[in-house]
Amino acid sequence: MARRVRHSLKGAIYHVMMRGNNRQAIFFSEEERKKFSLLIQEGIERFGYRVVAFCFMTNHVHLAIEVGDVSLSKICQNISFRYTKYYNLKHDTIGHLFQGRFKSILVVGTKYLQKLIRYIHLNPVRANLVSDPSQYMWSSHQAYLGSDTFDWVAKDRGLQLFGEGELAVREYSAFISEGIGVTEEIDFKNGIAKGVVSDSLETDRKTDAAVEPKLISCNLEMFMQAVANWYQIDGDLTVFLGKDRKASHLREITAYLAKTTNKITVKELALLWNRADNSISQAVARFESKLLKSDRLKKESGELKDKILSSLNF
Repeated sequence: MARRVRHSLKGAIYHVMMRGNNRQAIFFSEEERKKFSLLIQEGIERFGYRVVAFCFMTNHVHLAIEVGDVSLSKICQNISFRYTKYYNLKHDTIGHLFQGRFKSILVVGTKYLQKLIRYIHLNPVRANLVSDPSQYMWSSHQAYLGSDTFDWVAKDRGLQLFGEGELAVREYSAFISEGIGVTEEIDFKNGIAKGVVSDSLETDRKTDAAVEPKLISCNLEMFMQAVANWYQIDGDLTVFLGKDRKASHLREITAYLAKTTNKITVKELALLWNRADNSISQAVARFESKLLKSDRLKKESGELKDKILSSLNF
């Protein structure tokens, strides 16, 4: 089976997991963790991404990465390749250090981004390595509390989810404490709908408790990939975010097909494409207007719809 093409959306945040091959240890010393940290810092400077949260465990790492212009695949491949080269040279070994390709989950929305940060920072507690995350040196929790040890962490991006200034730190600390001893209800290892975790809307944090989050109802990546495959488009799915006529057509027909399948909402597409809800609705309206004037487009959209319904089992 061909490998699934990874999408990488500029400005999106992904939960990235890199695990040792056969669950072997990837860190045996503080020196090795420092090296991994340095490689990330160099990657940030070179590729322009941001690390919102991290945790280095013994045989795996967790990263919350906000993607810039460089794809997530290139970012993670650079880290894993350079660290593997360093590790093999130091331990006089050869071959793969990490288990296959990295794993990534797209996380959309305030509620679940907060919970992702907590999930990452509580990993050492849930693994019974420490009783409090502040006791574990190799995570970004200390940076959120004010330490400048890892000054490359984009802690402000995470703290803004909890308020401003000292209030944000207090709210963050309380939120972390609430998670100790509690099983996280969100599967941040596998995602929801095979690779996506999302709020249904960006809600004000003060009213979040009264809002039941609606999870993305199907795999948006696979849906978009099916459209891209139909048009024989290779590469990552940032093509949907372009400003040219091709990108506009892709968004219009994808939004139209999503609407007609009743499996993806306008709001979900708006969140994923970083656009206003009404712009997606307008795209659907434009496409429906074109359908009335073009038999070719009717045939094209009908065949594509049948292809998607069949391949994704909608």
